[in-house]
This record gives sequence, C-alpha cells and structure tokens, in this order.
Amino acid sequence: MAENHRPALGAATGGEVAPQPEEQARAEIDRLLREAGWSVQDYKQANLHAARGVALAEFPLKDESLADSDNLPPPEIIAQEIVDDLEAALEQFKLIAGTWVQRQIPRHSFAVH
Repeated sequence: MAENHRPALGAATGGEVAPQPEEQARAEIDRLLREAGWSVQDYKQANLHAARGVALAEFPLKDESLADSDNLPPPEIIAQEIVDDLEAALEQFKLIAGTWVQRQIPRHSFAVH
C-alpha cells in the first residue's frame, strides 16, 4: 500500500492543535483513499508514480483574475454583467434554434388526411 505523504494535523502551526471539523473530514477521506489503494500526498512533494491512484492534498488553484481583488466592481455591477451575458447567450441560442427548426421543416411533411 502506498505511503501517506500528507502533513500531519497541526503541522502548519508547528504544534499540537485539536483538529477542526474540516481537518477531521480530510483525515477520514485520506484514510478511505488509502484503504482503497490510493497514495495521498502533499502536492509539493508528489510522486505521481507512487501508486496506481495518487490524490494530491489541498492542491491550490490560483485564479490570476483575483490578483487585484481589492479593486473588484460592486456586486450589483458583477450581477448585471452576468445577466447581460446570459441574455446575449439566450438570444444567440434562439437564432441557432430558429435556423435549425427552419432546416428541419422541409424534411418532415405534415400531411393532413
């Protein structure tokens, strides 16, 4: 079975700290992954060939657009931009759907007997 390379609970602070609920959940998930044959590793020291399955613990996802999050527009501006984008997408979809329907009509005869 693959070795666990994840830091111990409380290791980030350098002392023995009572685990928080999130840490307890992570520990349980790690235990279950190890029981299933996975190697749970810290992403900084990961060996992707250590086992058939390798789980990277707490892999950071950096969003470059949030580098200057202090200068974000107000939430109502962001919400309006989202609404505008969705409305534009809906209009494009309606055009595409209308064109598709028009192409299908000649293929189908609706004979009335």
